[in-house]
Amino acid sequence: MVSLNDLLPDFGSAPGCASFTESLNADPVGSAFYAHLVVLVEVSLPWPKPVRDHPLLEGVLGLMRTAALPTRILACEPFREAGADGADSVGADSVGVVVFRFDGAGYVRTDTVVAAGDLVSTVAAECADASLAIPEPAAARRAVLVCTQGSHDICCGELGVPLADGATERHPDVDVFRVSHTGGHRFAPTALSMPDGRMWAFLSADDLDAVLTRSGSPADLQQKCRGWIGAKGGAAQAGERAVFAVADWQWDTTPRLVDATPQPDESQMWDVSVRTTPEQAWVAQVGIGRELPTISCSQPGGLPAKPGREYAVLSLEASTPT
Repeated sequence: MVSLNDLLPDFGSAPGCASFTESLNADPVGSAFYAHLVVLVEVSLPWPKPVRDHPLLEGVLGLMRTAALPTRILACEPFREAGADGADSVGADSVGVVVFRFDGAGYVRTDTVVAAGDLVSTVAAECADASLAIPEPAAARRAVLVCTQGSHDICCGELGVPLADGATERHPDVDVFRVSHTGGHRFAPTALSMPDGRMWAFLSADDLDAVLTRSGSPADLQQKCRGWIGAKGGAAQAGERAVFAVADWQWDTTPRLVDATPQPDESQMWDVSVRTTPEQAWVAQVGIGRELPTISCSQPGGLPAKPGREYAVLSLEASTPT
């Protein structure tokens, strides 16, 4: 049996965490965050590590702990046009805020601009609203959120920035947001597509084209899918992705509930139910696959490293809910 130490890079090398992880053919499923509310706050560069230390975000990111819904708040590079004098006033007078709220199937977007002094109260109001009563969206355009925070991890900056630049050029009908750390930098370049709420890993420009144009089949892209953020936990995300892979793109507009139940006699096995209607459901059995090292980026031998694991779908079948 191959040990984790056997998989580590030679001490004389210092690979990037993303290129190393991809060289292991690592499956990223189960690494997506879980959120029914995703809030983007326009924050001028440079971003510190951690991004919460940015003065504009004081008091904002802490709202995730008290939010009525599972929430992720991200910094976002300025996306509004500069003022008439060309000055960048973001964070001084006004701040752009973009909210994606789960509606049972996807994520409905609303945009607003608030006075900088009202930022915390505005985001707090969004986080306190647990209702699924979705207002009319202010913007219906598709969007993709690309992690470009090089201050958090070199790979996110080196790989995320060109991916975002290329998407901006190739897809003028899509809003491309350059955002702070979304987790999983070892899977860079990473992205979150909206309104479907699906996170992606190791994306090439062609991969992102396929995601944004819905070309090819979901099966072609499943190994790049980290998970659907409407599913809680790695096993649930693995089971939901397995259904996505055998469906067509309409699946991402289908209301669904995903539940993962640990099997009583197996500490690392789950029964995952993916329900769409009272007449249609899928049941997946999910277990643990390979154990892989998570290395420190660009450090000799990848050290210090910590253990990681993959999720594996062992079976998938259609089932009639009881």
